[in-house]
Amino acid sequence: MKRKQVSTFVSLFSSKKLRSRGNFPSTVFFSMTIKFLTIQLDITLQKCKDDIMRYCCIMKSVNKYKSYIFILNQGDDVVIKCNWGAGALSVVLVASLLAFPSMTEANMDKKGTASAKPARFLSELAQLKQQVKQQQKWLKSNGIQKNAQKESVQEVLFKGKLDWYQNHTYRIVVEKDGVLRINEKNANDKVKYSLMDANSFEEVSNGAKMPAGEYFLSVWYDRELPSSENDVSYEVKVSGVSMNSVDNTAPELQTTAPIKHELRLTTEAKNFQLKGSVKGADRVDITANSTTYGLKGFTYSEALPFNPGRNSYQITAREMSGNMANEVFEVVKPHLQRYNSTNPAALSAQLSKKRYPSGAETVIITNSHFGAEALTANTLSSVQNAPILFTDANQLPVGVSTEIKRLGPSKAILLGGDKVVSKAVEEQLKKMNIKVDRRVESNPFISTSQLAEKILKDSEIDSVSIVEASDFASAMYMSAGYSSPILLVEKDRIPVETKAVLKKYPQIKNLLVVGPTGQISEAVKKQLGSYGKVAEVTGKDRFEVGVNVIRHFSKINEVDASEFVIVKDQDYASAVLGGGFYAPILFTPAHSLDKSVSTYFNESKPNVLHLLGGKEAISTQVEQQLKGKLN
Repeated sequence: MKRKQVSTFVSLFSSKKLRSRGNFPSTVFFSMTIKFLTIQLDITLQKCKDDIMRYCCIMKSVNKYKSYIFILNQGDDVVIKCNWGAGALSVVLVASLLAFPSMTEANMDKKGTASAKPARFLSELAQLKQQVKQQQKWLKSNGIQKNAQKESVQEVLFKGKLDWYQNHTYRIVVEKDGVLRINEKNANDKVKYSLMDANSFEEVSNGAKMPAGEYFLSVWYDRELPSSENDVSYEVKVSGVSMNSVDNTAPELQTTAPIKHELRLTTEAKNFQLKGSVKGADRVDITANSTTYGLKGFTYSEALPFNPGRNSYQITAREMSGNMANEVFEVVKPHLQRYNSTNPAALSAQLSKKRYPSGAETVIITNSHFGAEALTANTLSSVQNAPILFTDANQLPVGVSTEIKRLGPSKAILLGGDKVVSKAVEEQLKKMNIKVDRRVESNPFISTSQLAEKILKDSEIDSVSIVEASDFASAMYMSAGYSSPILLVEKDRIPVETKAVLKKYPQIKNLLVVGPTGQISEAVKKQLGSYGKVAEVTGKDRFEVGVNVIRHFSKINEVDASEFVIVKDQDYASAVLGGGFYAPILFTPAHSLDKSVSTYFNESKPNVLHLLGGKEAISTQVEQQLKGKLN
C-alpha cells in the first residue's frame, strides 16, 4: 500500500489557528482542532472509498487546543486517517468530491473554533476551487475558450439574491494587467465573496495587481452566521482592470420541494424527493452524496437515494458564459441496524468486514473472555487503526480466520498470555505470513499507563480520564471516540503507575473522574486534585453515567451525539467491538430500554443506532422502543 507521511504538514501548520479561508490556494484543505496528534497520521491512497459518505466530516474537538491543517494535493483519491487518544476517528476525504462534502453522524466541521452550527461545508475556498475546476472542465468540453468574448468593459456590477445554502460564481476574463478595485454593498454584511485566479487558485485581494487571465468571483452567505432560509441581496462591483464582456447574471434555482433545506425523513422513507426548475442555465447537475446526475432538461423531479444518517444533495446550474449557481440540501435518514451474530468471534468478523472493507495492515487478536486486555483494546485499535478480532483460546474460528485472510495484514498484535491466546493460534497466524507481536500484561494499571504515555508523549493534550479499575462500563464509555487517555485508580488508592504518569506529564491540567456515585472515594479525588483540576461525570448507575458522559462532551463540542452503539448490559466483549464505530456507547438491559437512555433519546433524537447482538442480547421490545426514538 502506497503511503506518504504528512507529519511535516502538522509541524508546519500547528502553531496557530487558521480560518477556513486560509492562504493555501493550491491545495484542498480542511482543519479541525484536536487534543493531540502524535500516534499516527498518514495518507493512504486508494482505500476505504465506501466510507466516503460517513467520514468526510468528523468531530468538533475544540476547547482551547490548537488547530491542525491537513493538506491534500488536488486530484488525489485518498483517505486521511487521524488516530488519537482513547478511541480515534478515521477521516475519509476524496478530493474530487469536495465541492459540497457529505455529512457524517459526528457532525463537525473542519475548523479551529467552536461553533454550534452544523458542518455543512468544507471551506469556502476549497468549494470554490473544486467548483472552478469542474466548471473549467465543462467549459473546455463545450469549446468555450478564455478569450472568446471581444468587447471590453472597465467595470462590472454583479447583483443577486441568495440564502445560506446557496452560492453564485461568475467567470471574468481580464485582458490587461491592472489594479483590482472591489466595492460591495451587502445586506447586513451577511454576504461574503472571493475572487480567485483560475490557474493558480490564489485569492486576489482588493487593491492587488491583477494580471491578465481568467478569474472566478464567488459570492455566498456568511456561513459563520446561523443558517437561514431567507434570501439576502448582494451587489459586488469589480473595476480597475480591462475585462472581456462579462455575464453578470447567475442561473436562477427555483426548488419547489422540499420547502426547507434541512429536513429529517422517517425510518420508512424510500428516497428523497427533490423538485424544481432552473432559469438561465445551459446545464443542470444534481449530486446525491457521491453520485452526480446530469439532467436532460431544466425542470427536475427526482427520487434520490440516501445513506443512513446525514446526507448532502447539491444542485449545480451552469452557463456557457462560465457562471454557475449551487444549492445544497441536508437530509437526515434515521436508521437502526442490528448486527445479529451468534457469538463474539462471529460479531468481530462481521464488524471488521464492515469497518475495514479494503483491508488492514494490522489486526488485534484477543479472547472475548478477557480481563485487563479489555481496558486497552479499544484505544490500541484506534492507535493502530486495526480491527479487533476475537479468537477461541486454542484456535482461530473459521470465520475469523477467513476475515484475517481477507484483510491481508502484515502484523497481528496478540493481547494476553498463552491462556488467553494460545501458541497454537500464534502458529496459525505465522503460517499466514503474519508477524506476531504478543503483549502480555495482567496488571491493568501498567497497561493503561503505558498506553496513556504513548498518547501524551510529544503532544499538547492536557486532560486525562480517571476510571476505577473494576468499572469496565466507564472504561468502555471513555474509549469510544473521546480523546483523553484513560488512567485507572482503585476506590481508595491511586496506584504508583498512575501517579507516575501524572507526575511525568505536568501538561496535564484537567482530570475527569468518570463512574457511578461513590465509585471513587473523596480522599482519592482530593489526591488527584494535586495534579490538576478535577471534574466529575457521575450518575446513580452505569446507564446514567453513559448518558452523562455524552452530555458532558456534547457541551464542550467534543462529540456530536447523533450516532450511537447500543450494547446489552455488561456485554463488554460487544462494547469493545463497538468502539470501532467511533460513536458513543450506551448499555441497556436486554428486555427494556433503560430509563436514563430513553429519556436522553427523547430530548435528543438519534440519527443512527447500531445494535450489537441478537434478540437474546437485545430483545425485539428494546429494538421497537429504539425505533420509536428515531421518528
